Amino acid sequence: MIKLEIKQQVAWVSLARPEKQNALSFAMFVELANVIKKIKRDRSLRAVVISGEGDHFCSGLDVAAVMKKPSNIIKLLFKWLPGNQNLAQKVVLGWQDLSIPVIAKVTGHCFGGGMQIALGADYRIVDKNAKLAIMEARWGLCPDMGANVVLAGLMKRDQALWLASHA
Repeated sequence: MIKLEIKQQVAWVSLARPEKQNALSFAMFVELANVIKKIKRDRSLRAVVISGEGDHFCSGLDVAAVMKKPSNIIKLLFKWLPGNQNLAQKVVLGWQDLSIPVIAKVTGHCFGGGMQIALGADYRIVDKNAKLAIMEARWGLCPDMGANVVLAGLMKRDQALWLASHA
């Protein structure tokens, strides 16, 4: 569900679940975290490009898929120690720990967790027809994959809070 291809010192990471608009399953979170670790160890790389297969970057969390095994929610959101990142946060903030530029190539839908992954990149190249949203606010939830931290570093605090709290 996550593809990693290395060509000419560039890591091409693809969310590969186009039949579900690349919605995030628990397995994809695990695979993305492992891909980030692998990229971090490879000192020959010069850049990373993250994209989605098919027409969409990522439509967010596949709630139905994740809830098939409710214990996965605990594994996704639990932090072993205060100050550590949970698995969901690692797939956003982990890109920022890399010493090379990370580029998100955004097309189609980029919602919720997908938007947060794109925000974790150093650069976002966005198709003019793409639709972006942090959906969590619609359900009264906080976007806890790291969007609040990233947004606060990208823009004024009041603008970041407004974006994170309005769907």
